[in-house]
Amino acid sequence: MFDDFPASIDGSWIIADLDGETGQELLIPTMGGDMASSLTELENRYYTYKDGQLVPLGLELPQENTQLIRPADYDRDGDLDLFIGNYVVTNQFGKPTDSRLLINQEGKFQQVEVPGLAQLGMITDAVWDDFDQDGYQDLIVVGEWMEPRFFKNTEGQLAEVELLQQRLSGLWQMIIPFDIDADGDTDYVLGNWGENSKFRASNEYPMRMYVSDFDDNGALESVVSTEVDGYYYPLLGLDELAGQMVFLRKKFTSYADFAGLPLDQVFDDDLLQKASLLEVNILSSGFLRNNDGEFNFEKFNENLQIAPVRSGLKADFDKDGAPELLLAGNFVDLIPFHGRLDSFGGALIHSDKQIDLGADLGLNLTNQVVSDLELIELNQESYLLVLIYDGPARVYRIK
Repeated sequence: MFDDFPASIDGSWIIADLDGETGQELLIPTMGGDMASSLTELENRYYTYKDGQLVPLGLELPQENTQLIRPADYDRDGDLDLFIGNYVVTNQFGKPTDSRLLINQEGKFQQVEVPGLAQLGMITDAVWDDFDQDGYQDLIVVGEWMEPRFFKNTEGQLAEVELLQQRLSGLWQMIIPFDIDADGDTDYVLGNWGENSKFRASNEYPMRMYVSDFDDNGALESVVSTEVDGYYYPLLGLDELAGQMVFLRKKFTSYADFAGLPLDQVFDDDLLQKASLLEVNILSSGFLRNNDGEFNFEKFNENLQIAPVRSGLKADFDKDGAPELLLAGNFVDLIPFHGRLDSFGGALIHSDKQIDLGADLGLNLTNQVVSDLELIELNQESYLLVLIYDGPARVYRIK
């Protein structure tokens, strides 16, 4: 029934009526950061169900590493349109990628040009939500090495607007609308990398990433640096850097030659000058408080900063008539230098003044990389489905 693309990875499937008829279509985003963009394995797959079979339709888009697809009727014409968020270009990590808006024309999708979506960034999450309460779904996009980006929808026309009250370039992993202060407007919870890793960032000394083809081999390399005592040093050691850029082995013939050198003594000035520079000034997870349509970031307490926050589910878990927000995350696909970032056991947010830790609620999510959370209703009982990366799913009954 499905094509076998073992080298690619499927994102979250979308099953919806996309052609306006009575049936359901299936849309599968596809990614694979080690695959050439010319390969058909990176095609997003679009099927309709007809005569007992799934029939491929095709989206007629470039093969890209698609992180997510978010449907919404943004032009209010009665059908679902699509935002496609892309993460990385093969062999060009750090280069901002193009994202796309597709308008639905009777089940066929055409790209709409929106200023700001080209080279938008390394996208990890996006949400359609009416942040200005004018009846049209607006778009908010987050990603790594970038700020949250807001696109206002004016009667079916998207245009980027500036709504943040401070600089917020982060390694953002997720965004969820949630009225955390119960004042009647929508705030936004943001999952970030956390404060318990080798990364360090601040407004005064942001973490920096230089992106360039340093060794002229046709592929981009990235060099991350952090500040110590007013100087920037490469985060990785000689072995890791020389594994990407062999010329460093010739420049530094011993570990003693390399040890303790700031970045501008490891790389010549001309190499750094020609590189693209990306910065992160905040690693904390927290929320955007809505202040009359503009947003101010407030960080969560230290219990929610011990690992990346990457998944969330909004539901009325305690049956009090108001929704709560369950957060989870962790990440382990890192080189040994970084270790495992898997100590976050989850948290349930009732409000900005009440947050319960997962361990106090009977959840055991520590040392687990949570890829998704879903609510299941079965036989008048509610269950929490926890999808674990590279492991069996877990099910918790909600009392």
